[in-house]
Amino acid sequence: MINQLTEVYIKWCDENNLPNISADEHNRDQLTYEQKTFLNNFIEMWDYQQEVDLFIYDNLKKKKARNKWK
Repeated sequence: MINQLTEVYIKWCDENNLPNISADEHNRDQLTYEQKTFLNNFIEMWDYQQEVDLFIYDNLKKKKARNKWK
């Protein structure tokens, strides 16, 4: 999912003539309301997806450790 979010973000930057920098590094004073809204929502989705990915990774790691001791 992170790869898909990255693709969406790169396309959005291109369409808005913005540099492809980290979403939280954009100078919000130079952005439109719509651009700020997109970035805020994008950052929220990115953070959520990282939490999901970490949860999945941790649980797979625990499952492998349990299976190792069986």
